[in-house]
Amino acid sequence: MRNSLFALLALAALFTSLGCPSPKPPDNCALQFGLNQPFTLNQGVVACSKDMIGFTIGFDSVAGDSRCPTGVQCIWAGRADVVLTLAHGAASETVTLASGDMSQGGKGEAVFHGYTVKLENVEPPKEQGRNIEQKDYKVRLVVTK
Repeated sequence: MRNSLFALLALAALFTSLGCPSPKPPDNCALQFGLNQPFTLNQGVVACSKDMIGFTIGFDSVAGDSRCPTGVQCIWAGRADVVLTLAHGAASETVTLASGDMSQGGKGEAVFHGYTVKLENVEPPKEQGRNIEQKDYKVRLVVTK
């Protein structure tokens, strides 16, 4: 009886010391982001939340880039429209967020499952006479509650 009790206590101590394993991010996650912390996401990449299990943001493409090139004086500042896929569990939504001049429509943030995803910046800057390939785009995002 005493040996059984000792074995049971030893087993309980072992499980307590190991603790619970932290959840593993999905295989398609290239990076993890935290709430209220800006992060940069490359085109074609998926980021996973450190704080909300199963919440991901994928940077699909830049749907339009009419930003004024650096070193050029423009009448209109222009805008870049970014397509993101937001997912949480089985639910997903494709949104288009804009950076730059929103006077002709567009929005810079989206609310999904109670969290706000805000587009802060699109890189690289546009240069006169040079096209930017999709794979070269990066966006800076921040997610808040």
